[in-house]
Amino acid sequence: MQDIHWTDGSFGYFPSYTLGAIYAAQWFHCIQQQISDVEAQIETGDLSQISKWLNDNIWQKASFLITPELVQAASGEALNQYMKEKGFPPAQQHIRKETLAPLKHESSLR
Repeated sequence: MQDIHWTDGSFGYFPSYTLGAIYAAQWFHCIQQQISDVEAQIETGDLSQISKWLNDNIWQKASFLITPELVQAASGEALNQYMKEKGFPPAQQHIRKETLAPLKHESSLR
């Protein structure tokens, strides 16, 4: 068993994880556009500006908007539009960075 949700038959969680990753990639792309040195801040452990962006754009609005409205309000574009028209490069970049970079690093240790 790879996931705790498999034991009770909750297979629907996997699409939720994927959607969450796509939302996160789209919002992180917006954060990168608005906070110029965000990656340097992350490296130093300073998440204050990211937390402020999330608070202002996601957390304060999440109970008042349905998900498509929240995506539009936070990023200025719809999730489908982003994925279809742009091929969601920030998501691809995030996936490469988070999954492939560690693999490259591990293989260089061998």
